[in-house]
Amino acid sequence: MDLKLITACLIFSLTIGGIAIYIRKIIQGQIAPTKASWIIFCMVTSLSLSSFLATKFDLVSGAANCADMFSSTLGLITILICGRKEKIHFKSFEKYYLAAAGACLVFWLVSNNSFVTNLLVQGLTILGYAPTIHNILQAKKSGESKFAWSVWLSASILSLYPALANHNLLATIYSLRGNLMGGSIIVLTFKYPGTPTKKKEERKCRVPSAVE
Repeated sequence: MDLKLITACLIFSLTIGGIAIYIRKIIQGQIAPTKASWIIFCMVTSLSLSSFLATKFDLVSGAANCADMFSSTLGLITILICGRKEKIHFKSFEKYYLAAAGACLVFWLVSNNSFVTNLLVQGLTILGYAPTIHNILQAKKSGESKFAWSVWLSASILSLYPALANHNLLATIYSLRGNLMGGSIIVLTFKYPGTPTKKKEERKCRVPSAVE
């Protein structure tokens, strides 16, 4: 079997493994992510993948992007189920971010230039890490999962191989961006470890029953 294909499968497996860990922590009440952030994350990863494939249909080189979109969708579904009683509230930054993502989509529709659209989305994705980094630096602690982020970073590093081997510029940029930002989160998470959250029954995710 082609080594690039094997690497792509490994990338997908690691990314899904990371989101599985993250989902477990959400269900157990150890992590309380916001709906708005994950809605935006799903939108951006979907826009990134669609513009990437429109430029050059290469699923092997784009394995990381494919896995990110799939895992973000799983994460959002879990968050919507666990926090079904909580309203969706967009902060000022998130509103501007959502508008910027919409502007990227409009640019693509008007210009029909998927390559530039993808570059714009990668720049927007970098900005998307700003709130997380700011919150960690401000609070001097991180509630992020070290193991999950380590797995995601490993997948991102591996994604460089098929991207470079296939001479896919957009995939290479996606991988480098993931390495840079994922590495930053890992460094901050280990530097400012958060205080473990006690599991509380009322914070655990309970799937709604048929009688509710």
